[in-house]
Amino acid sequence: MVIQFLKYVLMAVPVVIILGALILIMGQGKENLLDLTKNGLRALKRRMIPVLILAAAYGGIYLGVKQMETAMQASVIIGFNYPEASSGLNPNSTRFNISEILSDRILEKAITEGNLNNVSVDDLKRCFKVMPLNAGDSISTNQVYMSAEYQLTYEANKNTLHLKPADVVDSVAQVYCREFVNTYSRKTNVLTMDFSELENMDYLDIVELFDRKAEDISDYAYAMSAVAAAFQSETTGETFSSITEKVQSFRDVQLESFQAFILSHGLAKNVNQYVAKLNYDNTITHEEYLKDVATHNINLAAIDRYERDMATIVLIPSEDVDGEFYMSRTKIGVDYFAENAEVSMQSAADRQHKIQFNDYAIAQMQASGNGSGQIAQVEDMLEALVNEYQVLSKLLVDTLADYDRKTTNNYVSVVSGRTTRIGTEISRAVILAAVFAIAFCILIIAMNGRSRSVAYATHGGTERKRRGRNRRRVRTERIDRKGEAAEESKR
Repeated sequence: MVIQFLKYVLMAVPVVIILGALILIMGQGKENLLDLTKNGLRALKRRMIPVLILAAAYGGIYLGVKQMETAMQASVIIGFNYPEASSGLNPNSTRFNISEILSDRILEKAITEGNLNNVSVDDLKRCFKVMPLNAGDSISTNQVYMSAEYQLTYEANKNTLHLKPADVVDSVAQVYCREFVNTYSRKTNVLTMDFSELENMDYLDIVELFDRKAEDISDYAYAMSAVAAAFQSETTGETFSSITEKVQSFRDVQLESFQAFILSHGLAKNVNQYVAKLNYDNTITHEEYLKDVATHNINLAAIDRYERDMATIVLIPSEDVDGEFYMSRTKIGVDYFAENAEVSMQSAADRQHKIQFNDYAIAQMQASGNGSGQIAQVEDMLEALVNEYQVLSKLLVDTLADYDRKTTNNYVSVVSGRTTRIGTEISRAVILAAVFAIAFCILIIAMNGRSRSVAYATHGGTERKRRGRNRRRVRTERIDRKGEAAEESKR
């Protein structure tokens, strides 16, 4: 960007000056180097004050550029604090993409919430860049460490000069962090239940709903126990394994007792309506049962017709999790037929069991009438189920929250990317000014030494030419005198 370009130009000035001086020095012969230095030093004494003034001006320009940088730039470091970050994943195990921070959706919200007036999304996007910090280190031959920290840098352009850089970068970072947590953090809505639905459901349907929701809690807790088997919440005192056991006990004891009480007394909110529902359910289930039986028979027939010579064991080289090769048996057609036959038979058995259960419930309801005497007792049992489910759900939610606090530190954090100390910048300016002064002194020595050498060379050349002409004139005169002497001798 513009500020960076100006900094590079300033740092290049001493280098260019030194290179120019070296070129001038190398153009002189070795015999002239000592004279060049002496002459240059004499000239440098007369020009030292202008050199110091130029060096001071150079240092002042550097400080001015740094001040412009401070006024036009700001940065923050966004750190991701969950374990999956170093593997390039989001908390929900989807692929991480840092470019989302500069998406139109994030920038639009930042403009609105930060009151960034008179600026468009495109203008803002051109002012930002995102760079990873400490990325690319290899953990193993199969895994590369991904950066968990990124620096978000903002530099104003002509369309955003009216904005305060710190406010802009903070607004974008805060919006991104909030959206990241809302999108990718742990979701626990599957653990909650809308109990208003129970009013429009019959008792056996309520049993099925509670069983399904309790299974969701159990599966969630069981999956977390595989990730953090040793974790015990300081808030609840529970581990994920203990919560799984409590939920299973709820399903096996309280829920089974509630269902058994309903069936034993043939209870339903509307007996005739629910009996008709169960009969319709049996009709549909019986059709599905017949399809499963037919599928099972077709697969058995396919196995009988399969070519026996093709049903031999086929071994293929494979690689295990440790990178070691072994020979594994591959599946062939008959294996798939057998698997499909087993699945269809299990499905048929489940449908048959459901039909038998419905038939028993129908018989109990028709035998007992409306069972109005036990309705109050059923409602008390249902209230106990609701309370127990809420306890189990909150138990897991609180345990998860405690686990996340210890392992993720709220998933993402934002800290100031850089602090500028005026003392440090002044020290840098003094050093650069000293380098500039030294470079300029070398250039003065080279230039003045060269000019004196050229003048000396010009004066010396003229003198040599004059001496040459004199020597030729003397030789000519000598030849002429010898010629005249020879002529006199002949006479």
